[in-house]
Parts: sequence; C-alpha cells; structure tokens
Amino acid sequence: MATCYLKLRRFEEALNVFAFVLQRSPHNDKALYQHAFCQRALGMNRDAIAGLTSIIATANKQQLASTENNLNSTNPSVFSKMTIPLDRVYETRGALFHEMQSYKLALNDLGRAIALNPRTAENFYLRGTCQSKLGNYELAVRDFDACAELGMKDRCALCCARGMARRACGNSISARQDFEAALKFLHEQNGIDTAPLISAPLRQGEIATTATTSVIASKSLLDSGTARADAALLEIRLVSLRALCFLDEGMYNAGHNVLSNALVYMGQLESAMEQGFTLPEAVLNIELRVWKEEQAVLAEKQKAAEKLAAEQRAKEEMKTLAGRQRKGEQDSLHVCVCIPWNIILLISMNVIQRTRLYIHYVYQFHVFAQV
Repeated sequence: MATCYLKLRRFEEALNVFAFVLQRSPHNDKALYQHAFCQRALGMNRDAIAGLTSIIATANKQQLASTENNLNSTNPSVFSKMTIPLDRVYETRGALFHEMQSYKLALNDLGRAIALNPRTAENFYLRGTCQSKLGNYELAVRDFDACAELGMKDRCALCCARGMARRACGNSISARQDFEAALKFLHEQNGIDTAPLISAPLRQGEIATTATTSVIASKSLLDSGTARADAALLEIRLVSLRALCFLDEGMYNAGHNVLSNALVYMGQLESAMEQGFTLPEAVLNIELRVWKEEQAVLAEKQKAAEKLAAEQRAKEEMKTLAGRQRKGEQDSLHVCVCIPWNIILLISMNVIQRTRLYIHYVYQFHVFAQV
C-alpha cells in the first residue's frame, strides 16, 4: 500500500504506513529508507537525515560484529543482508546535506558513496559543487571531469559548474568554452519551439498588449512558458559568465557586445513585468515579437526570391523568343541568298555552253578556210 502511495505522490499517507511498519520492525532498512524519502519530499530534511543515519549505524554495527566474529572471505558480506545498497544511503544523505548547505558533511558522505560505487556521475557532480563551495576549485574540476566521463545527463549544469570552477582557477579560455557548451546544451535540452508555442494564442487572441487582457490560453502553454522562463534566466546567467571570460582575456569589445545584448533582454523583461506581466508571460510576449519579426523577414525573403525567380523566367523567355526570331531571319536570308545563286549558276552554264559552241564554230570555219 505504501508503494502505491509513493507512485501516486501521496507522501503523507505513505509516511504513516512506513511509520507503522517501523513500529513493528525498527531496523527495517527498506522501510527506513522509504520513510526518509517521504520526509525529504515533505521538506523534513533533518528527520530524513536521522532516518538515514539509523541505517548507516545499523550497517556499521553489523560490520563490527562480523569483524569481531572473524568471518572469513567465503562467508557472505554483511552488506548483502541489507536490501538498500549502502552507497545509495550515503548518496541520499549527502544530497540532503548539500541541500542544507552543510558542504563539509556532504563532502564526507559523497566521498563514501563514490568509494562504494564509483560509477554514479551525479555523486561526482555533487562532490564537485561541494569542493567549489569550499574553495577547492582544482579538486572540483577533477570531479566534474570524472562526471563528464561517466556521462551525466544534465550536461548544461555540468558545463556551467565546471566553467565557474575553471574560471576561479584562472583558466578563462577553458571556462568560456564550458559556458558556450552549456548554452548549446541548454538550447538542446530546454529550448522550446516558438512556432507551436505561439500559434495557440494567435488563434485565440489570448496574449494581449496590456496586463489586464493578457491571459494564457492553456495549462500546457503556461507550463511551456514557465520552462522557457527558467531557461531564459539561465541563459542570461551563462551569457554574462561568458562575457566575464571575454573581459578576463582582454577581449573588451566582445564582452561589451555580449553584456549589452543581455542588458537589452533584461530591460525588456523588466519593462514587461512593470506592466503587470508575470515572468513566463513576459518571456512569451518577447518571443512572440521576435517570432513575428522573424516571420516578417522570412516573408520578405520569400517575396524577394519569388521576384528574382520571376525575373529569371522572364529573361529565359526573352532569350528563347529572341533565339526563335534570329533563327527565322537566318532561314529567310538563306532562301533569299540561295535563289540568286541558283539563277547565276544557270546563266553561267548557259554562257559556258554558248561559248563552247562559238569556239567550235570558229574552229570549223578556220579549218574550212584553209582547205
């Protein structure tokens, strides 16, 4: 039943069921872990840490008992008696310490979790953030590199954290590369296609120019706007960090241009929020305007392309027509030229024949005169 409550995210009911189980079996590590999970979901972090500490204490007692009894290596490990892996317990307690900003305690637990299971990328990421908070930036970069090798899913957060650690170490070039990679992953992970996002309010006329008539059309649109607002704020932060790297490298013009663009965007958000818009609505309205501008530019380009294509077709037709006219004139000229040459040829042949006859008659007359 408690599992069903967990699946339904009804944590209070699940917490009561697990509490009942722990009354009957106080050392049930699975019930303790799930009980702590419910407490964490309800914001009871200190109580959750106490429950996880009980699991660790039980495991330590079992390990101590095994050592005292001199168990040989052929016997099953004491940790196999636990249904919850001990590295997961340390990982969860370390994450809770991290949320409570107790970074030294979190560093200790995450180190033990990594020692027990060095294949979890998120543990290296959390330990790297703890190292950064404590000023151990070189150790943080090592943990972030190990996290990247293991293939952490949230590459945007990883690149952002590693970039800040590298910049703190004085490596502004690598830090800038991390921030640029984070921007790329942000667009891939959290980027929202503006065309379907804006098509709904355009059809229904929901997003207006004043705060009193601005209404988000549907819950899906509101959720998309919230996600895009979070991504927009993170993008502003990454862009600003990238600009600081430009300044560190002495590239002041590039840094100034990047910061100017970020300030313009922040000014637009601030202006929209002063009019009464919420942050998601402000982001959507800005993207609506940008989308309209892009569509207008695309329409102008399409018209220019169509005009150019029409001009090309007209030129081709003119060339074809001119070619046909030239061919007709050449045919007419050929006929006109051929007719006189035929007449000249006939006249020439007639003249030649007459000349031959004349020469023949003269020769015969000369012969007759000699006789």
